[in-house]
Amino acid sequence: MPRPQKRSGPVRSMPAVIAVVFVVAVIIGGGVAAGRTYLLRTQSKTFVDSTVTAVASTWNLDQILQHATPKARAALKPEDLRVLANGAARLGAFGAYLGATVTVPVSYWAGLGGSPSAIYVARARYVDGLATFQVGVVKQDGHWAVDAFGAQINLLGDPDSDLLGKLLPDDQSHSLR
Repeated sequence: MPRPQKRSGPVRSMPAVIAVVFVVAVIIGGGVAAGRTYLLRTQSKTFVDSTVTAVASTWNLDQILQHATPKARAALKPEDLRVLANGAARLGAFGAYLGATVTVPVSYWAGLGGSPSAIYVARARYVDGLATFQVGVVKQDGHWAVDAFGAQINLLGDPDSDLLGKLLPDDQSHSLR
């Protein structure tokens, strides 16, 4: 009885070719996703650094409004801005911006209709204390915007000075507390 011949050629190697193409596609896709995440993280941090520096150095709270999403602008109340400005006035002259760190990394689900977003904590030093800013940002229409903002003010030598000015209501997507 004759032995069945082993198949060779294109039919036998097709699954191997498909597997190699799949692995290459996964590697390239992962690299593209990692590059996009790095770019979004860099862009969002640059935006937070420039916005918080503008607010912290002058306490010009209009900077927040200029860079806020329409939803955030609608949620801001004049009384919240006054409380924050009054606490800030007690800090004295601006000393230095101490930088921002991400607390919730940039998240983005391609193809699901979401916008890239992140939450940062930034700090600034003043003559009479420190301010800690909580900033939620989102990228909409190609531009980063403030989606949530709060500031904690600590006066030097005053343990009861933990004033928190939270400028958006609790139902916002970025919780600041």
